[in-house]
Amino acid sequence: MANGYTGKILHVNLTTSEIKVEEPEEQFYRTYMGGSAMGMHYVLKETPTGIDALSPDNVLALCTGVVTGTPISGQSRLTSVAKSPLTGCIGDAQGGGFFPAEMKFSGFDAVIIKGKSPKPVYIWMHHGEAELRDAGHLWGLTTGDAEDKLKAELEDKRIEVLQIGPAGENLVRFAALISMSNRANGRTGMGAVMGSKNLKAVVVRGKQKPSIAHPETFKELQKWGTANLEATGMDGFGKYGTPGDQLIISTVELLTNMKKLTGSHFTMTTFVVMKEMNRIVLEEIHVSVAQLNVNESLRLMKGHTKRKQNTEDLNTKQLRLLVVIVALATWMQ
Repeated sequence: MANGYTGKILHVNLTTSEIKVEEPEEQFYRTYMGGSAMGMHYVLKETPTGIDALSPDNVLALCTGVVTGTPISGQSRLTSVAKSPLTGCIGDAQGGGFFPAEMKFSGFDAVIIKGKSPKPVYIWMHHGEAELRDAGHLWGLTTGDAEDKLKAELEDKRIEVLQIGPAGENLVRFAALISMSNRANGRTGMGAVMGSKNLKAVVVRGKQKPSIAHPETFKELQKWGTANLEATGMDGFGKYGTPGDQLIISTVELLTNMKKLTGSHFTMTTFVVMKEMNRIVLEEIHVSVAQLNVNESLRLMKGHTKRKQNTEDLNTKQLRLLVVIVALATWMQ
């Protein structure tokens, strides 16, 4: 088995309730590695041509990355791959959070899902084992409520859950896969694919950490990465989220200058207010509005009567927020 992997791929047929474990040779891992490439391998190999993306024949592959589960920053990533109900082409959606690492800890590098269950179910992957469980009591719940019920049912607060909410259950074609109630494999409608299979969730728990070929060298890389993060332009992620990615910022600026950042359903070739949407402006508005809400709440609690000043502050902050909202609404019309 190659370092960095568990050496096991889980295959689940929801139509027949059959569960199998594949143990590929090392060359397989060297060829497809993980994530998108591994997912594409299974989707292209096992999905019949010309199918409807919401049919039982659509294969959904959930694949972890090479360094997922290792002690290095940014390692916990999962790629979901299937035919997209939104585009009719290959769908690829990536997400982070704690779920991807925990999935590898559960003893599997990937889970390949096909078929459709006759009733709502969830997959329970734990400590090298896997089983299907009834999810009828979870169907219709939002992701936060469903996760709470699963933690109580399995008597383990440290499980991680990748699931769909009502949007995925109702086959909304852009529905996402959600973990931690706030992390999303958000693109190409993978939530609808899961919903079409009557699969509410994939639940994972384990302690099987992947081996590392050269642990001391790996530790040195960790230290180097921390010391050189700012120089990569990726240091904005922590404060600004995705808009803090320097590569994304540069790409948006390039597309804007080339007049290829479209708006209004491709009827505009330039998003003229893009400069008002940059990461710093958005973060300032978010902080300002949040602070404004706190101040207003304190004022109400204390019976504060200086309404004039508060009204002026409210108007100033809300005006800035309104500019961004109007810009977004104009762009998305």
